[in-house]
Amino acid sequence: MVNLNKKRLLTLALLLFTFASMLMAQTMKITGSVVDQHGDPLIGVSVIQKGTSKGSVTDLDGKFVIETLRGATLEFSYIGFNTQDVKVNGESINIHMKENSKVLNDVVVVGYGIQKKSSVTGAISQVKAGDLENRTITDANAALQGKTSGVQVISTTAAPGSTPTIRIRGYSSNVSSNPLYVVDGVRTTDISGIDPNDIASMEILKDAASAAIYGSEAGNGVILITTKKGKAGEGKISYDFQYTDQSVAHVPQVMNAEQYINYMTEAGTFTKNYLLKNWDGITNTNWSDVAFEHSPMVKHNLSFAGGSDKGNYYLSLSYLNNNGIVTGNNDYYHRLTATINAEHRFKEWIKVGTTNQIEKYDTRSVASNSEYGSVMTSVMTMDPLTPATYSGNNLPYFMANAIANGKALLTDKNGNYYGISRFCSGEEYNPLIMTNNNNTRTSGFVVNGSIYADITPIKNLTFTSRFGYRLTGYRYSKASLPFYANGTQSNDYVGLSSTSSTTIYYQWENFANYMKSFHGHTITAMLGTSYQDQSYNYTTGNLTANGENAVTENNPLFYYLNYATASSVKGVAGETTRTAKLSYF
Repeated sequence: MVNLNKKRLLTLALLLFTFASMLMAQTMKITGSVVDQHGDPLIGVSVIQKGTSKGSVTDLDGKFVIETLRGATLEFSYIGFNTQDVKVNGESINIHMKENSKVLNDVVVVGYGIQKKSSVTGAISQVKAGDLENRTITDANAALQGKTSGVQVISTTAAPGSTPTIRIRGYSSNVSSNPLYVVDGVRTTDISGIDPNDIASMEILKDAASAAIYGSEAGNGVILITTKKGKAGEGKISYDFQYTDQSVAHVPQVMNAEQYINYMTEAGTFTKNYLLKNWDGITNTNWSDVAFEHSPMVKHNLSFAGGSDKGNYYLSLSYLNNNGIVTGNNDYYHRLTATINAEHRFKEWIKVGTTNQIEKYDTRSVASNSEYGSVMTSVMTMDPLTPATYSGNNLPYFMANAIANGKALLTDKNGNYYGISRFCSGEEYNPLIMTNNNNTRTSGFVVNGSIYADITPIKNLTFTSRFGYRLTGYRYSKASLPFYANGTQSNDYVGLSSTSSTTIYYQWENFANYMKSFHGHTITAMLGTSYQDQSYNYTTGNLTANGENAVTENNPLFYYLNYATASSVKGVAGETTRTAKLSYF
């Protein structure tokens, strides 16, 4: 009987092993790539095993990896392209996706005119207003992420107000790799202040054929932005509200107090007496919880739009309040923007209009990209045995001695001293000292707009005269107060630097477009001229001072200095430039 049971168990195990082997044989790893009709990799294509929830997406190079059953069907889908179903036969699949035929009938902006996409031979991608809906984005640059092939949106920091880098077809150089931005026909250097709610469409000109009309300025590609206009009919009021709770996405695993003590003891760094003298036996600081916090990002957008057969208008007001995830009040981005667009047709043959975008911003930030000057580096390297703060009547002996010797120990708003470590004496120190001492502030305004007239003297011929302008004001200031963090990280002086600049840019363009269609053919012709003029000036200054009363107020962003200090070093510089360009096309 026992032998019979053993045989049954052995048979069952053999059957299970055989069944598992069969399943393993049927499952295979599929690799491949997805490109568009121009051979450019498509980023973010959805690859799903049909009938299941098993899937993958393509990476920056358009490549994907997925484990699936032999003979299964994979579904490839991407916005603006026809969905494709492919049966798995081999271990590698290369897909060429074709644009949806409906998309080819869309009208796209091409430099100084518009055409049907089916008539365009260059590499042009379009992002419509509908593609931006229901997305928690606050930056026009970020609106491109995952929405078009051959465009990379790279974020190097999560600091409030930071702008992602745009690379078209991965191009980069040791000079400038930024594309040319054109907003409602006006060239600009930055689009981060445009609220995505105010964008009607974005066109990306990716190759030389489509961007050639802009000359050398288009060497890195061109991004054309058209803002919204009103439509004929009743006036429309829209309100959009976004609330985002922000926090650190991935916190590195670091040692707790017990692990840290064991590690340092095994290394021979700690002795029992040293530990008893410098640790209270209780403190177990999680520096990630100290340095970072949950913070809200709130955006309001209110717009008014309407029009008639004679004209239209679009007005919007937007406010963004982004409190960064770094603890305290030195990490934020506030932005107020307005869009004012209007158009009126006086006669059947003449139309005039104006487009305007106005932005005012204010940013404060802490160091984020330097090797030892970043908050994250301090979070990862500070010991867990040091408290974040000490009360004034409970200071350890070495901090009390530092104060007695005239060292500048920083305090929080409640008068508690930021903790100084006896176990870390190098370049790592309390992140709260860093965030409350090394502060930068950036503020400014941008006014970008145009006034234009379209004249149609005869059928199929349109003459456009457009005057565009851009005014910017910029101010940057950085301040550092005397501080003492440890024997390596300390300062006995006040440092202040400030830079302010203004830019006045205008362009005047006059061009004519002729378009004639007959027997399925289309003839287009264009002739025009463009004049650009830009004046730029900046002033920068810095001051280093020590001694008593170096500053009138203990404010990290002060503007008034007491120059009757023990010593001070000051420097001032500035520059004014003007450039102009005249072109014909």
